[in-house]
Amino acid sequence: MITLDTPTQTLHDSGIVAECGLFQLDFSAAAGGTQRIALWPVDIVSGGYTWRGVGDAIKPPAAKASADAGGRVTLELSAANLALLALCMGPSHTWRGRRVTLYSQFLDANYALVGSPRRYWCGTMTRIGTRVETGDQQQMQAVVEVELTSLGTSRARTAEGLRWTPQQHRSRYPADAGLDGLPSMLTNTNWLSKAYVDSQP
Repeated sequence: MITLDTPTQTLHDSGIVAECGLFQLDFSAAAGGTQRIALWPVDIVSGGYTWRGVGDAIKPPAAKASADAGGRVTLELSAANLALLALCMGPSHTWRGRRVTLYSQFLDANYALVGSPRRYWCGTMTRIGTRVETGDQQQMQAVVEVELTSLGTSRARTAEGLRWTPQQHRSRYPADAGLDGLPSMLTNTNWLSKAYVDSQP
């Protein structure tokens, strides 16, 4: 469950709330270092940092705070923003495996910031590509796609890899003890095929 601080909870209960997406991209120092970007027409000062407003130059990924650890999402950037384009088109060692954190910043009816940014997803950049799409008025525009993978995942610890650990399973399904005996089974059991057993006298 996500808990809110008192000012943000009061704002939420009032039913009058605006939300601004904040993106922290940790590029290497050679590529300009950490970039803080806001889906807002002007810069925002929040959490002790200035978040550079880029309007709608970024399309947020379909990431949720409750998403499974093995999920991948895509952050889309407009290639028309040359500053963002330059960051993503640098050598792979300046961005691959580096962290991206997504936040929500709430605002009141007067667009004043309320509370601190709320982190709801964190991952790393794994691949960057481009595509060309057609807009509403048949205008062609280039889009930079940044593929992100949740933190803490690897080939051996995702839904696409090997098994979940009992701790991971319990965190997702607290009442299900089905995997609690797995470590003991793996370390104390000799696995024999049925064909082998049947072949023994």
